[in-house]
Amino acid sequence: MTKSKQELYIESQKLIDFLNSQNIKSTLNEESFRDYHVKIKTAYGTIILYHKPSKNSFSLGTHELPEPSKEIISLLWHQYNYPQEQNIIGLCAYVDGTYINEHTAWGLVLVENGNVIKEDSGLADIFSEEGTRQIAGEVQAVLAALNFAKENNIPSITIFYDYQGLEMWATKKWKAQSHIAKFYIQQLLTYDIEITWVKICAHIGHIYNERADILAKTRALQSE
Repeated sequence: MTKSKQELYIESQKLIDFLNSQNIKSTLNEESFRDYHVKIKTAYGTIILYHKPSKNSFSLGTHELPEPSKEIISLLWHQYNYPQEQNIIGLCAYVDGTYINEHTAWGLVLVENGNVIKEDSGLADIFSEEGTRQIAGEVQAVLAALNFAKENNIPSITIFYDYQGLEMWATKKWKAQSHIAKFYIQQLLTYDIEITWVKICAHIGHIYNERADILAKTRALQSE
């Protein structure tokens, strides 16, 4: 067995054990085993686990599932990959921004105690220089999350982000030099809310981060 195939086998067994622990009967389809993917039979239908050795990463294919089951399995895949998030009590915000065809937009997913309580998006109305337009969307998403917390008298929030500047400027590890960075710092000072920052990698299949990205892009494209 090749190293790649061995890694895939180990990961597939871990995933199967997890699904079974969630009362979703799952078994490996031995005949489907290849170097870079394998099929897993579940109570909802067949899913495909893909392996990318160059990045030592795994992704899940749900295209063989009926529509109602795709969302359930996707949420379980998220829980499998990010178990630490299940222990976070309180309000969590997943933020993203985009710049498409001269439109800057932001997307926001709010989760409380593991449940999505709100999705929001909009066009960024913050002035930004060339090269910082997508960042303006990221910033506005953070401010939208803080506004929600303030309006609902929530004293603390955990913000998940993929653009590092959001945390670095807020914690003064980066010096705010651009207009958007200075504006961001000034706005943060107006909120008496405790923020916990969590960096996540962009476009790796994080379900709420991907959803925030889709919300932002959809809003930008709707403005065409």
